[in-house]
Parts: sequence; C-alpha cells; structure tokens
Amino acid sequence: MRSRELLVCLAIALLVSACGPGAGDHALIPNSEAEIDFARGVMWQKPDHLGARLDGQWRCTSACATSAPSLPDTPDGELRSTFGPAGDADTGDIVWAGKIPAGVSTIAVPITRGPSDFAPRIQVSVDFGPAFDLPRAPGNWRYWRVHVKEGDGERRITIRASDAGKDPGEWVALGSPRVVD
Repeated sequence: MRSRELLVCLAIALLVSACGPGAGDHALIPNSEAEIDFARGVMWQKPDHLGARLDGQWRCTSACATSAPSLPDTPDGELRSTFGPAGDADTGDIVWAGKIPAGVSTIAVPITRGPSDFAPRIQVSVDFGPAFDLPRAPGNWRYWRVHVKEGDGERRITIRASDAGKDPGEWVALGSPRVVD
C-alpha cells in the first residue's frame, strides 16, 4: 500500500509542476527539438497527398548516381544514390539543400537503402539548427515524414545521407523532397 501512496504523490507532484503556476513559462519540448518533429523516423508508403517538389540543389562527395537499383515504388523526380560506377563498393555523402515554403509544415523525403543490414546515416536539419538522424532506413522506397515548425517565412532544409559501406547491398538513395498536402 505504501508504494501506491508514493505513486499517487509523485503523480500529483508532476501534475502540479506541469499545470501549476509558471507551467507555461517553459516549453515542454526545447526549441531545438521543436524545430523538427524529432525526426522520429515515421515512415509512410507513398502518401496519398503528395504536393509539389521542394526547390533545392543536390551535391555529392565521391560516387553519386542519378539512379538507383530498380525497386518497386521508385519516386517521380530526381534522385541520387551511392550506387555509382563501382556499384555497392561506392561510398560517400548525398546532400540535398533547399527551402521549405512559408505555410508548409510537413514534407515527405523518399528514401531507401541496399538490401544488407548496414545502416547508412541519414540526417535532416532546418534553418541550420541541430541535425536529427533517421533511426533506421527502409529497405525499399518509403517516405520519411518530417514535420517542421511553421515559421514566418521560408526555411532552409538540409538532408544528408552518408554511406560508408563497401560490401554487397550497402548503398543509400534519396529522392526529391515533396510537400505533403
């Protein structure tokens, strides 16, 4: 019975601190984390309401191909992959940098990786803020949902995929990010 009373007291203390005087003075999520919806790794199959492609530029270090191995649901538009002339042995970074228009709060980033168990590093950052990693890239084309805080104007976004794997099935690909209507 004593532990139950302690739990009740703890719950009341948490409610008072979250809802009591001054509770609105501090954000529940720090500003840096609120800029992007934590990049929690929410993945969709192709969303029903894809809007316009975001304007941006591609740049790559080392090998960079404008195609990827043929997979179901390959996205429309431009894409880049580390599956270059040397195939799976190619490594490097793919970077897409562009702008999110004012009034847009959710974008979809098409992404896939090779069939091996390797985990490429995939990050997103908005307005030069902290970078958030996608916990695990999918093995076929999926859309990474990135929710961004609505600002007073357009925001800069950078998406980076890093491939350090040289073994069979170790590659990564990104497609052009899209607005989600």
